[in-house]
Amino acid sequence: MVDVRRLKMLQMVQLFKCEDDALQAVEWLSELLDALLKTHVRLGDESQETRTMLDKHKKFVDVAQSTYDYGRQLLQATVVLCQSLRCTTRSSGDTLPRLNRVWKQFTVTADERQQRLELALNFHTIAEKVLQQERVEVESLDEVDSSGRTLLDRLALPIIFPDG
Repeated sequence: MVDVRRLKMLQMVQLFKCEDDALQAVEWLSELLDALLKTHVRLGDESQETRTMLDKHKKFVDVAQSTYDYGRQLLQATVVLCQSLRCTTRSSGDTLPRLNRVWKQFTVTADERQQRLELALNFHTIAEKVLQQERVEVESLDEVDSSGRTLLDRLALPIIFPDG
């Protein structure tokens, strides 16, 4: 009987640890979203720099994806532990919606950032090609102008809409 109680106590400790770690994952994801909004604003001054920024952005998104997956796994573990202990979980009821809300905001913002970087890359590539030409044709200038206007129009949109 003592061994059963000891096992239940260990499961309770594990449950509390999973719940705390899931909350930490939500905080980390919120911090990644905040960093994305506040520090990931440049688009690069030329195509190679923009390509590098795109690569770094993809790695940044991979880190966020891992953090989200980790939070989901922890919340699933809390459900299993609660079933085993025949108790109700304290935090997974409100932590899961928070995790999903932050993840949705992050993915929308990250997708917008990627689109902007891709438009900037397109603009830089076209502009650099035109600058290398000895004789510039009007169509080439129109293409640069169109690409630049598309980029400027996209930059005029908010990164994340007020409703989240």
